[in-house]
Amino acid sequence: MLSLDVFKEAAEELGIVVEQLADTPIHRFTHNKKTILVDKSHTTALGTIGFVSCNEKHITKRLLRAANINTPRWEEFYKGSTTEDIAKYCKNLTFPVVVKPFKGSHGADITVGISNVETTIPAVQQLQPDYDIVVVEEFFTGSEVRLIATREQFLAGTLRRPASILADGKHTVRELVDLANADPRRHTDNTDKVLRQLKLDDLELSILEESGYTTKSVPPDGERVYLRKVSNISAGGDSIDITDDIHPSIQKIAIAAVNSIPELPFAGIDLMTTDYTVGQTENSYTIVELNANPMLGLQRLPYEGRPRNTAVAILKEMFTM
Repeated sequence: MLSLDVFKEAAEELGIVVEQLADTPIHRFTHNKKTILVDKSHTTALGTIGFVSCNEKHITKRLLRAANINTPRWEEFYKGSTTEDIAKYCKNLTFPVVVKPFKGSHGADITVGISNVETTIPAVQQLQPDYDIVVVEEFFTGSEVRLIATREQFLAGTLRRPASILADGKHTVRELVDLANADPRRHTDNTDKVLRQLKLDDLELSILEESGYTTKSVPPDGERVYLRKVSNISAGGDSIDITDDIHPSIQKIAIAAVNSIPELPFAGIDLMTTDYTVGQTENSYTIVELNANPMLGLQRLPYEGRPRNTAVAILKEMFTM
């Protein structure tokens, strides 16, 4: 379900009039003579500074740190960065690390859990021809949670589980993937469905091999077999609603994170934590990034758990309802 559709559904519930502007993706939302324009989950309530601050990850991190909110350290490497540069600056980081494009998306070209400088160097150099900036970021071991919050309130929490299959002790890995992909909620293109099809390409096969399996293996009943290390929904991951289990300390962190960015009315906050059900300490969590254009369908149509229409609360705040 696209974010715009989530907003339109919420608008209908709240009695807000919605009109499409010509033949464009822009929609006008009007209530009590106040108007807000919406495109995907971008709205005119989002200021330029808020958009830029979320888009430029180094700005996000500096603003988070200024608000005393944990975020991983990282180093940026440009096309001209040499082997010596990479080795020198990576010594400032604590391993393991993640290597990824500065402006990548959907979990593409990310290498997770690199344990030393010697392995980091080729991982960076492999990406340099295709990306202007490659990032090496400290890796935090824990659960990855997507939080939705406004400047005033926490709205939802979603556990993002990497692409995986649940074994039944009868079917092979390939058969389990085919059964999972038969779920009509999964798709292969950019339709209005949230979940993506599972794949068995080279990357997935290598991760299977690390677990001691092949596509012909029959894992024991009840074992969850992972096909990816990153938890992106676009890479076949699952969305699990955990809103009611999120500890109040994380809710406060989410609200504080949104408030750390100027002109940001709401955001998707990617938080890593050792346990989202208990009070957070200085070392138990970190915020990886803030998304000014979060996919609200993730909470509206979770793979598991209760659906949450976060757009209702967002529109209420925008229209002061």
